[in-house]
Amino acid sequence: MKEKLWPLIARMPHANKQSTSNLYRNICKKIKKNFVTESIIHSQTDVQSYNNLMETLSRLLENGTWTQQKITMTLLCLLLQKNVSIPLSCVKTLVDFLVHENIKLRKVCSRILIYSFDLFGLVCYNRCCGIMSFTKTSSNSC
Repeated sequence: MKEKLWPLIARMPHANKQSTSNLYRNICKKIKKNFVTESIIHSQTDVQSYNNLMETLSRLLENGTWTQQKITMTLLCLLLQKNVSIPLSCVKTLVDFLVHENIKLRKVCSRILIYSFDLFGLVCYNRCCGIMSFTKTSSNSC
């Protein structure tokens, strides 16, 4: 269901009418409030569906308006899973967005990347030096 519905929500064109904008905003708030990220992946089919949805949303990021990109980023954040890595195409898109003109998008992308790398023990962030290394680390070394 998410694989079909969420891209449609992310693609919705910007509305000039306040009632339509409010409806759109309320849909997004409901998704954020009610969507539970735990236990959405139980089988290989779920992993494939997850990857397809992440890749679709990633592609939408590249071509959308600011409002569409903002909603897409929110949906991507909600989809992050502790037990499944982000597809490589999504990582590439997020890295590309680290130099986007909109600072909010840059911040969200950096948070997603740091979160996802940290989940799999791939990042050790040295806060005092501001150095990030993308190597396999143990959780005790950071």
